[in-house]
Amino acid sequence: MTNLAPIRPSVAEALLARIPQRLRDRATTMTVDAVDRHGTAVTVGKATVTITEDSVQCSCLLSPQCAHIAAVIAAAPQAVEASVEASAANTPTPPPPVAEPVSASTSQETARIVATLDELFTEVAHTGLTGMGEGHRQRLASLTQDARVAGIHRLERSLTSMIAQLYSSDPDYDAVTEALVVTHRLVHNPADPDLTARVRHNYKNIDLGANGRLTPLWAEPVVELGGFAGIRIVFSTPDGQLYSISKTPPGEASNVYNVWNSAVRLGDLHCTYAELSRRTLLITGAAASSDGSLQRGKKARAVQGAEATYEKVRDRVLEGELTWHTGEIGTVTTHGVHIGGKYLDFTPGAKQLDLDTFSAWLTDHLGDTATCLADRDNQLLALWIAGRRYLPGLDRPRPTPRPLVASTSSDQPFDNITASPQDILKTWATIAFRDGRQGLANRFAAVTGDADRLEECAAPTAARLLRRAVDGSWREHCSLGVYYLYKSSQERH
Repeated sequence: MTNLAPIRPSVAEALLARIPQRLRDRATTMTVDAVDRHGTAVTVGKATVTITEDSVQCSCLLSPQCAHIAAVIAAAPQAVEASVEASAANTPTPPPPVAEPVSASTSQETARIVATLDELFTEVAHTGLTGMGEGHRQRLASLTQDARVAGIHRLERSLTSMIAQLYSSDPDYDAVTEALVVTHRLVHNPADPDLTARVRHNYKNIDLGANGRLTPLWAEPVVELGGFAGIRIVFSTPDGQLYSISKTPPGEASNVYNVWNSAVRLGDLHCTYAELSRRTLLITGAAASSDGSLQRGKKARAVQGAEATYEKVRDRVLEGELTWHTGEIGTVTTHGVHIGGKYLDFTPGAKQLDLDTFSAWLTDHLGDTATCLADRDNQLLALWIAGRRYLPGLDRPRPTPRPLVASTSSDQPFDNITASPQDILKTWATIAFRDGRQGLANRFAAVTGDADRLEECAAPTAARLLRRAVDGSWREHCSLGVYYLYKSSQERH
């Protein structure tokens, strides 16, 4: 086919690397059936493949790891890559990532998708997730695919995560709240660039100096509501320039440790991300985007160097965005720690993981001197005790075992009156998602009783939200009401 739109070699290489060999072999037997006059919409079998400047997308459920994309890449001509400046010194400061404008047709398609989703969510909110029939599930899967083809990536990611939770024995309702709020925002503004625009990451060669040495400063877990979880490692050059390597595949908080201990795809390195974060990195032929993300792949040449000691890290950190705090370890909770009287918060990603063991281990070191690296928001990134580095959420040192102490009090059943407002609302939010509004209505007396308790706890907003769950106030915006009910359970009242 000579009238196909050209595809850049870098885009083709990245896509083909993700497609299994058996599907790439199958692609050789496929034919391109039809092409539009611009060469960007291609029909392969029953699927439609769309070619854009920086991506190739397919309408099938396996996209982008499908044979249809491999067949189009094989048939399309190669585009000429943009030239890259040879010297980093003569390269102007790169502009921030550019969001592609949303066309009128795309905006109309977005409006159609979110209107249908809003209607679907309203139905589901009345019945609950457990009451979703096969028809509801098929409609949700179809709308997820429509969002993928239309390029509404944040919506597609949140819906994908929500579908995964539908088949989970212990569903995480955060995925549902993300899908609900994104849908609600798009209902009111289908062209919202924060939700619909696609960001082009333009990678350019970088000059890391004569030895190309990067020192790892810290690593942190990353957990997104849209259903992606992984890690990020931040490095520094000798002059303080920061670069990062991230891996955030589809998953949830429990998958972070699997990513942390998985193999790195960077040049010919043979190590895990955990090992990558402990030693200096010597790299040549590297490319990075404007936000400092290093491009992974086999084009770069990389090898690990010496251990990244505290002294090496200290020499690489420039004051400004990052700060050092040294002092005795004080009060420790699962949310943060006091160092020399200064409270440092754990990062949002770390809080999504089980910090009970890490906090208990820190408690064993009360009074010990620690040195901490924090960002300007006083979020703890890494700490050193006796010269050894620890990463909250990723490192899991074991606390000293303590003998069990027999309880002197008689066992008492859990009483809701002793629960916090967020505990009470979390219980009802779970029931709302699971059983729907009807499930709450069947527990009318218990709901109103807990609403009275919330009033007594000086939480009038929480009480009002809970009463709205059973008094008919959700008749028109039931799904949004479920979202607010659940989110309020995560806030202090």
